[in-house]
Amino acid sequence: MALDEAAKRNLRALKPILQKELGPALDRLYAKVRQTPETNAFFSSDEHINRAKNAQLGHWSNIVDANFNAEYGAKVSTIGQIHARIGLKPRWYIGGYALIAEHLIGAVVKAHWPKGASSPARRPRRTRWPQCSQA
Repeated sequence: MALDEAAKRNLRALKPILQKELGPALDRLYAKVRQTPETNAFFSSDEHINRAKNAQLGHWSNIVDANFNAEYGAKVSTIGQIHARIGLKPRWYIGGYALIAEHLIGAVVKAHWPKGASSPARRPRRTRWPQCSQA
């Protein structure tokens, strides 16, 4: 991920918000999966979807903890291999990650948006966002 230690600390500082919002973000994703025939076809039952959701909770919890160790890397490789084996097109999992990220980013912005700054005429204070180191 090429995140430096400061970026990892910033990510961990967001953990209370992100942990709270992971469940709702995944609920939104799997509701969309159920509604989309091309993605719903990969699941045999609601129990199958629940197992996938629980696995995703673990995956995203590692991200929230900024825990990008070798075990995390191996799991990500395994996930990618499974996606390839079952024929899941990148548009579906990238789109799924985008839905999750959209929800989580929205929750962070809402939590940190200055109170009373809902008017376009009022500018929010500048927020220092995590920096990524160059790979």
